[in-house]
Amino acid sequence: MAKVCKMESKDERWLILDGPVDTYWIENMNTVLDDNKFLTLLNGDRIMMPTEVGILIEVDDLSNASPATISRCGMIFIDEADLGWVPYAASWIDRKYDPEVKEYLADLFEKWFPRMIRVK
Repeated sequence: MAKVCKMESKDERWLILDGPVDTYWIENMNTVLDDNKFLTLLNGDRIMMPTEVGILIEVDDLSNASPATISRCGMIFIDEADLGWVPYAASWIDRKYDPEVKEYLADLFEKWFPRMIRVK
């Protein structure tokens, strides 16, 4: 975070944080999420987050997040049941190295998978 926040570029930058919400971790993030946008580290150092830096936090659940934290964030909830099979297949295909294999697999999934699971 320090490296991204210290960049002098005026280009928009994003930090993407993914993982479980720990009560101690998320409470420390509250200072970044409020208006002053400073993160205070355990050693006392403070990192100021410029307006060009945004944070995206992807979590499994918010059971350890306080109401203060939740009120500071814009929330988007996506139920995995609403996603269907396409994102899973696309993610798996994207991990293949050969572009021809990627295209071949994408074609196979598009043609046959809906028929196999009877999706219309």
